[in-house]
Amino acid sequence: MTLQLSHTLHDMVDGDGDAPFEVGALTTRIRRRRVVRQGARGAVAAGAVGVVALGLTRGTWDGGVRLPSADPDAAPGTCGSDVAALPTADADAPAHAGPDDDVNAGLGPLLGRKFSAGVLVTGSSSAVAGIGTGDLVAQRDALEETRRRGTDSDGNVLDDAALAAIDNRIGELRSEINAAGIASGDVIGSLGLRLVVAHDGTVVSTPAPQDDPYSWVAPDTGGTYVMLTGGLLTCTRAADPLPAGQYQAYATFLDPATGAVTVAGSWPLDLLPAPTRMVGLPADFPADVPLLGGRLITAHKDDDAWVAEVGVDAVDNVNAAAHLIVDEGAGRPSGPIENGIVPARISRVETPDWHVEISQATTPDGQSSVLYRLTPQS
Repeated sequence: MTLQLSHTLHDMVDGDGDAPFEVGALTTRIRRRRVVRQGARGAVAAGAVGVVALGLTRGTWDGGVRLPSADPDAAPGTCGSDVAALPTADADAPAHAGPDDDVNAGLGPLLGRKFSAGVLVTGSSSAVAGIGTGDLVAQRDALEETRRRGTDSDGNVLDDAALAAIDNRIGELRSEINAAGIASGDVIGSLGLRLVVAHDGTVVSTPAPQDDPYSWVAPDTGGTYVMLTGGLLTCTRAADPLPAGQYQAYATFLDPATGAVTVAGSWPLDLLPAPTRMVGLPADFPADVPLLGGRLITAHKDDDAWVAEVGVDAVDNVNAAAHLIVDEGAGRPSGPIENGIVPARISRVETPDWHVEISQATTPDGQSSVLYRLTPQS
């Protein structure tokens, strides 16, 4: 996550404080940032939730997985239950978007089966007290990435004094984060936050959120962003990654005091088949660097380096491209492939012969693409 994204998320939330249940914008990245602001559904006494962002990263799955069957006796929001049983408000506010946004943008298309989701919690719940380290974590991660790269945002090489200043600030931030205390599993559990995924009206996945350090207070809204991570798995005992298909995503909040459930959503969730390996590359292209399957835009030499671009209509195409190289045993990541609350826009992988930098791009005709640059190992 970047500081710019943090500020964007703050700006996207409609924080007038009147509605007990507020839904912020749910963002994906494909071709350009697309934002949808949805109305609220349901209400609870102690607080409110709204999905803010959802980013997916690649998993391994079997296309033959059978989804859970409908269970008429299942409790609302649980495996096999009917989504129609989820509580709703009397009316929904109309969806709206800014001048450059797509009104009905959904979550996808996505190659991944893991998520990192930002949920806005508003109200007076004491459970959110003390959570507010996300901005510090974002600063630390941004500085650590700059330190690894050795250049500033304009590509200028940093001198020893600048690197020393960065190292000093990273140390300060680590101390501040440790002192502040990151959201614990107990806090997340006490909020009762979950994502519910349905297929053809039946709940098929109920991801159990895990700890994630990207949480921060939003003073302008009177709420707190709590970042959750988990996998898009079937809610059966097998817990298989969801097969490709069209799904609907909901966010739920269980009020620990009253037991009431509030629901936000739904949002379209489009999961793609497993990534494939590109074929038809030039004969002398490095065979030990598999490229993500898609529309080959270019693959050519640039002095000692190689440059390739592949059109792939998936929000998390960079993550999938990096995973493909690692999963085939060709290389190892030089940093985390999963990067914060949105799919990575840049990733680096090292192979025995090549430094591979993978970044998100857009083709001249507007398709989302993956741009590779391979430079020889020294």
